[in-house]
Amino acid sequence: MKKLFCVLLSLTMIFALCACGGGDEKVSDAPEKEVAADAPVEEKAEQTPADEEAETPAADEKEEVKPFSLGVVEGNTYESQYLGIGCTVPENWAIMSADELQELGDMVDELLEGTDYTGVPTIQDMYAIDNETGVNANIVLTQMGEIERVAMKHMSEEEIVENTLKTKDNMIAAYEQMGMDVTSMEGSVIEFLGEEHHVLKTVYTTNGMEAIIIQIFNFNAGGEYGGTITFTAYTEEEAAEIASMFYALA
Repeated sequence: MKKLFCVLLSLTMIFALCACGGGDEKVSDAPEKEVAADAPVEEKAEQTPADEEAETPAADEKEEVKPFSLGVVEGNTYESQYLGIGCTVPENWAIMSADELQELGDMVDELLEGTDYTGVPTIQDMYAIDNETGVNANIVLTQMGEIERVAMKHMSEEEIVENTLKTKDNMIAAYEQMGMDVTSMEGSVIEFLGEEHHVLKTVYTTNGMEAIIIQIFNFNAGGEYGGTITFTAYTEEEAAEIASMFYALA
């Protein structure tokens, strides 16, 4: 059972990277440095007002990067000041401790070893599961370079989902390689924290059972890491129940 969890978490991490454009900070930073070094002084003096306005958001982004912190688990409650959310699960659920998440993360790294995603810049911040049915929720934090962070902050959730679906064939192939027969993968909308959020919804069957994976990408953007929130359930109603366990922090 734990190996199955690791497989699903591996896919969650990979698809979080797809949504963030790969998470390669070194590659992302290179073009910006070249432009800054090569730009003539005369061109800077001749910039139009429109050019200056276009540059202003990038400067602001550097000042507004939020400090990073991991989520904290106490009993059956998880809270993340970084993401601004919390979640309290019922008694028949379990939330993994920091040590358990580290162990699970190490197993995920082993599964990804030798693939294109070896050493992916991700952190498993939360994993909660219903011990009776196996439905679960997890949060993966994906590190982003400065340019990716700015771009993602100014993209809508719908645009992020559309961008992620450009790799749909590869994502489906990854699921099927794990023995999961994907029925559909498409953009959808769910209610989360009292608001509508655009999500990626994947319906699949495994061992004759149908299940649903709901993913909210780049939640609460603006920091060094973007959060991908994933719900795995058997029905949309169950997924909605999981979403209702979350609340916004003041």
